[in-house]
Amino acid sequence: MAQPPPDDVAAKIIHTSPDITLDNAPQALFASGSESHVDLFGELSVVALESPTHMVVFDPLEERMSQGIFDKATNVDSQIEDIRFLVGKMDTEDPQIMKKRLIQMFRFIERKKLFLHGMLELDANAFGSSLFVDVEPDIINKLEAMHKHFRDGKTFPKFESTGEEQDKKTVTIRFIGRYSTLGKLWPKQESASGKDFMVNLNDIKGHVAGIVVANKGVAEFIILADTLTKQEFKIDWLVMRGLIEDFKAKNKVPICWFKWELGLRAIANMRTYIIIKDDKDIKKVVDDYNKRIAKIVMEYYKDAGVVGTEPQVDLVKLSEADKKVAMDDMQGAIEALNKLYRDTDKKT
Repeated sequence: MAQPPPDDVAAKIIHTSPDITLDNAPQALFASGSESHVDLFGELSVVALESPTHMVVFDPLEERMSQGIFDKATNVDSQIEDIRFLVGKMDTEDPQIMKKRLIQMFRFIERKKLFLHGMLELDANAFGSSLFVDVEPDIINKLEAMHKHFRDGKTFPKFESTGEEQDKKTVTIRFIGRYSTLGKLWPKQESASGKDFMVNLNDIKGHVAGIVVANKGVAEFIILADTLTKQEFKIDWLVMRGLIEDFKAKNKVPICWFKWELGLRAIANMRTYIIIKDDKDIKKVVDDYNKRIAKIVMEYYKDAGVVGTEPQVDLVKLSEADKKVAMDDMQGAIEALNKLYRDTDKKT
């Protein structure tokens, strides 16, 4: 019996979420570059879920914006001659500012009856360190070389200005990753409602990380590693293989790195939050939020018509033939990344 083509195996394991509207999209998604400069943006923001296909991003708790000015004398884009500072804001460093910001956010979440999805960190840096802090250094170096090689500094997701403030951007995003991971981040059900998502996501802890790419106006969050399904933070080579092929075919362009930590724990783990967590005003807004979510969860499980999540396809459940193809794909991705790194290194 002939082996199935690699794409068939990948299709069983790698899945895509529905398209999601992201209101007040972080500025780092629109970092630009030219022959003379590259934008160096970093942002940390709280994200809330309004419905399964609609998210709201709050103004960043951390915002770092600068431009790297290239050294024209060398004619080498990667040679930064100067850094031009644009914006620097770190609300997370001041307990009183953090208290004010969190109270405002939780009150808005309660008023709009939203679900706290987590915290999104973006790093638009074409040559510096990524958010893969727990991955082997040699892998980080190769991923950064790939990112820099294919990033064009002018391809962005399409956006629409919303509300009275014209600088608020709304974009379409989607998640792509291994089904076992995506099934936790984005539960696929026969009938998906906001209540379904609240219940499924409420007890999940951990984070996903990877590269944001532009694909025909959509910002795709490609999940390359996670701590939702496993303790070890390792690169998913099956996902990486497809991403490398998309880059080489110019189907997708990398924009920035991302790390998306889920749930209330994402805020609770922050150093500044630990300092203010016993403040009576903070306890009040957090307790109000937890009581509302707990009530929704209880009502959900009392409903006899609850539909369970669909079975997730993982590598261990494949046939021996499919498993061998998948393992070959993983090895192929590693070899492709190594070759791409060597070729890029020669050109620079």
